[in-house]
Amino acid sequence: MAKDKFNDKSKDKKVDLTSESKLQLRLIYIFIFAFSFLLYSNTISHGYVLDDDVNTRANKYVQEGLKGIPKIISKSYYHGFNGENEGAYRPVVLVIMAIEKHFWGNDPKVGHLFNLFYYGLACILVFVLMHHIFRNKGHIIPLIISLLFIAHPIHTEVVANIKSRDEILCFLFIILTLIFLVKYNYSKRLPQLILSLLFYFLSLLTKEYGFTLIGVIPVLVYIISNKDIKNTAIATAPYFAVAGVYFLLRSSLLDNIAFQEEMDLINNSLVGATTYSDRLATAVTIMGKYVMLLIYPHPLSFDYSYNQIPIVSWIDIRPIFSLLVYVAMGVITIKALLKKEIVAFGIVFFVFTISIVSNIFVEIGATFAERFLFIPSFGFCIVLVLALKRMLKFNPGANKNKLTFYGIIALLLISYSFKTYDRNKDWKSNLTLFTADVEACPNSARTHYSLASTLNNNSGVESNPKKRARMLQRAVVGFKKSLEIYPEFSSAWYNMGVALYSLGKPEEAKTAYENAIMINPADKQALNNLGVIWFNKKKYYKALEYFLQAVDVNPTFVDSYANIGAVYHNLGDMDNAIAYYNKALELNPNNRSAKENLAKAYRSVGAIEQAN
Repeated sequence: MAKDKFNDKSKDKKVDLTSESKLQLRLIYIFIFAFSFLLYSNTISHGYVLDDDVNTRANKYVQEGLKGIPKIISKSYYHGFNGENEGAYRPVVLVIMAIEKHFWGNDPKVGHLFNLFYYGLACILVFVLMHHIFRNKGHIIPLIISLLFIAHPIHTEVVANIKSRDEILCFLFIILTLIFLVKYNYSKRLPQLILSLLFYFLSLLTKEYGFTLIGVIPVLVYIISNKDIKNTAIATAPYFAVAGVYFLLRSSLLDNIAFQEEMDLINNSLVGATTYSDRLATAVTIMGKYVMLLIYPHPLSFDYSYNQIPIVSWIDIRPIFSLLVYVAMGVITIKALLKKEIVAFGIVFFVFTISIVSNIFVEIGATFAERFLFIPSFGFCIVLVLALKRMLKFNPGANKNKLTFYGIIALLLISYSFKTYDRNKDWKSNLTLFTADVEACPNSARTHYSLASTLNNNSGVESNPKKRARMLQRAVVGFKKSLEIYPEFSSAWYNMGVALYSLGKPEEAKTAYENAIMINPADKQALNNLGVIWFNKKKYYKALEYFLQAVDVNPTFVDSYANIGAVYHNLGDMDNAIAYYNKALELNPNNRSAKENLAKAYRSVGAIEQAN
């Protein structure tokens, strides 16, 4: 059996690509792009979903279009969204989003179309890279790897979610980095190396996955070249230098290179581990779950937060099994490296790119996510195809086991494609996504909360009173389910209070708001809403107590200033009423309620001129 390795002398010779059918290659490129585009074509009509607003409508710099680009380049990824200049520095994707906004406005169809375009381009580049690596060995294996990558259902979150454009672009730049690295190793032409380093820098400016190439590049160079370990390390040095430049740039522009906010249990279940041993056991278990979801991608969910993946210890079989899987990967990699087999590159690519989100080395802002598998899945597809090829002793140039090999690949492609196309439908809107995913991840407090919040929000625009009431009742049920899983979820208490108040149950709403501020005393909205409930009972001093607390925790909270004015107005203290109405209007000159009440207050003291 022919092995997929690089120990032949042909790699040192210039390959005459004109001997291959250029037309055939072009047809393959067209087919790859068409397949990827058609597979996700049912996402084009989708709206903004989940966290798309982070880098679209709710990002003030993106909304400025071309004028916002200088600010994007000089601030953190989230600064235009929440004003915090810390953590991630990913200007490339935001610059692209700003350009889209400038020319096409806020149109989700355009966003989805560009996601499909970049994804199709990335998939073509996957084929190009594998075609370069499988030098002189035909198109079949590179094409199969590319098609499996395209069809894998784990990619639905990234391709169907506009916000995940950063994942697609980062992967695209990673593949370009490797393509020009391979070309440089064959040709020794300096421009190829410069282009590789440039694309590596762009990958870092898009998302932090680029850092993991520091572990991947030496392995690829070692496999495709005659270099020993020492010279391989030397060949990797320029990439370390580029990473250092990026790190210095990031450090100089951001106030903090890491997120300063304390990790919340609702975002990462590992925070709830009482010992480091249990945290590590759970993280290792999660690493095994990533492999399992690549092998059997069902069911899929946008969220796996608390308590979908519970804390486990080493007496549980799951972390032990997961650890053995990765130990086996290590053994296979070492053996494959000694023989310079390509499967080693696939394993190393998977392990290194997944390591950055593993929660083993550092806790990140999520327990587990399908989007984290988008880039690592490329390594999985390489390993899967080469493992099948070896097990079946398949050789593209021979007939032995050809039918079996192609049959398995066809079965995988058909099943993957069906699952992908079907899963895309769930990403049409927040309502369709969250409705599907409470079934997929019933033990996640966030899935129930997200569906309940969407029903709560949508009820505000429902004109049919009966339908509106049913939506609010479903929302309350969802919030209660979320709180059964995580009783300390302050946002769920607050939003349940909103739904209960809309249902005409102010006493139950009051209890929900009180629970919210017991958990989060700085919840200005819960404090304000409690004040409104007491105000409606004509308990003005009790209402005033909560309104004052709200402006104490947030001195720019317009609603509570206007409400304080209303309290004093009803108490007959017009001087204070006028003062607080004016304060509200100072913060927001367009506050209609404060304007009208201020005019009434002026008229009540005979200040007709000011009232007008």
